[in-house]
Amino acid sequence: MVNNLFLLTAHGKRFLFDVGLGDTLSEREKKIYGTDGVSHIETGLASLGVKPEQIDYLLLTHLHTDHAGGAVKHLDDQYVPRFPNARVVVSKREWDVAMHPDERTGAVYIPERYRALQEAGVVDFVEGDEVTVFPGIKLVHTGGHSEGHYGIEMESGGKQVWYYADMFPFTHH
Repeated sequence: MVNNLFLLTAHGKRFLFDVGLGDTLSEREKKIYGTDGVSHIETGLASLGVKPEQIDYLLLTHLHTDHAGGAVKHLDDQYVPRFPNARVVVSKREWDVAMHPDERTGAVYIPERYRALQEAGVVDFVEGDEVTVFPGIKLVHTGGHSEGHYGIEMESGGKQVWYYADMFPFTHH
């Protein structure tokens, strides 16, 4: 599985939309996702001249591992935020479900990773059908794929870009 991440520069800030699998996967997760567990988040950002500490916001559409696993990294055998200066914006509804996975969701929600973000004090919760994060950047609750799934809609100069993550994961959707 390969994840392509989206970086937006707007309002003098840098936003990442979802952060892929990351490199903290268990052997089971590597098998599930068909990956070697090596992350290219930091090298990909470096190719754009951006360092992890220069990311201001992570806008997470939902907290499944393939979208949120890269928000943390291991340091001294502990999960810590990969983007130390970034605010993590996520649905409160999604957070509550992710922190209490059941038999069906236990493979995609890993609470220990999210706790590291919460303990660092970097999580900002959103609620409601539509939330304007910054002018021209809006989160839209879709549900469906997961309880608190949000799409991201952007508009600037009369042009629109929508990122709906797993609501439209492939071109045939």
